[in-house]
Amino acid sequence: MRTPTTTTLRDLIVNEMNVEKHTMTPEEIGLHCQTLPVIQEEMFKILDFFRRSIFNREMVRRQIHQIQTECAGLINALDRYTNLPELMQPLKTAVMKCLDEISQKLDTDFETYLNLDIRMPLIYLRGIQAEIQSDIAMVSAGFKKHGADPKLQAIILESITDVAKAIQVENYRVRYVKSLQYSLISLCNRASNHEINNDLCELLLTLNYNPDAFVKYYRSRITRELSEIYELKEQFNYLYLEEKMLDSHPMRKYKLAFDRSRKKAREILILFVRAELSYLQKRESILHPDPVTMPVVVNPVAYSPRPGSSYKIRFSLSVDALAYLIRLMIQAKVIESGVRTELLSFIAGCVQTPGIGSNGISPTSLGVKYKQVVQSTANQIRAALKRMLHILDTEFPLER
Repeated sequence: MRTPTTTTLRDLIVNEMNVEKHTMTPEEIGLHCQTLPVIQEEMFKILDFFRRSIFNREMVRRQIHQIQTECAGLINALDRYTNLPELMQPLKTAVMKCLDEISQKLDTDFETYLNLDIRMPLIYLRGIQAEIQSDIAMVSAGFKKHGADPKLQAIILESITDVAKAIQVENYRVRYVKSLQYSLISLCNRASNHEINNDLCELLLTLNYNPDAFVKYYRSRITRELSEIYELKEQFNYLYLEEKMLDSHPMRKYKLAFDRSRKKAREILILFVRAELSYLQKRESILHPDPVTMPVVVNPVAYSPRPGSSYKIRFSLSVDALAYLIRLMIQAKVIESGVRTELLSFIAGCVQTPGIGSNGISPTSLGVKYKQVVQSTANQIRAALKRMLHILDTEFPLER
């Protein structure tokens, strides 16, 4: 469909305002300045027609993509006119304002129809890059404050800096990096030093931060932690738990990604974990030719505090709260975790929570909840700790 962006505005910017093709007179400039509001109003009517039309979504999407692409091209063409005569500067300002208004209406009324794969106009990109550059210092300071892994820091900051310095960047990636910076700053404001690397990795997986460097980092992390576990059974447990965590990881938006041309980070990592599991199973079959059924989790009975005893500690809060309480005690160095899977399996075998059946707590479930804490769980633990502090203050009041 032909619109003012394909006809009048295009001819004005590409031909009449090009000093190498045409020299505009004051009368021509004045006439164009007067007609620009009419062109803008006509474009708004066309967009309102699409917004209320009975056409199917795909037809509307194609029209919006066309207008969006044309606007971006015309904005870039106009921005390249850096040596226009002084007489033409008011016209350039008026044309840019007209294109800005059309672009803003597209963003406001047709957000779900926009083509985020096209490159952002350079004049817009420069402004957002300045914001990204100023926020890099805040992100870096937060990482250093909490002692984040230098390798992980470098991966994140390098990818953000690349976008901040690029000449051409797709719309989706600019939006993604802005959102990523906001999430990283928020995390650094609330995270603890002890768990910062785990929290960072969980956040990046949730945001589908999928550059190759991060995927390789996470793979090496799994490989390193796996090498620190000597028992084959424990290695199986570790990988099963990692697979479950990755497979159940929440995604905020389906198309959210640092690089939309690549698979989701968690999908790549799940394939890696399953390949490691397959390798362990083959190694087990070689070491033990007789069929052996490998358990998904460590048998809690093996870690029972008293062999033959069925006694369990009755815990009045949920499994989520139990997992978070263990995590807090590890972070506060009240207990030493050692191999975390062994600790969680031991606790799962000797603690009873409300609503749990005769099979008891699943160590795998406890491990997942240990990594994924929500606000309601934190509120439960906070209330319990306040009650304990009140009892402590009553029995042993502070001397004044």
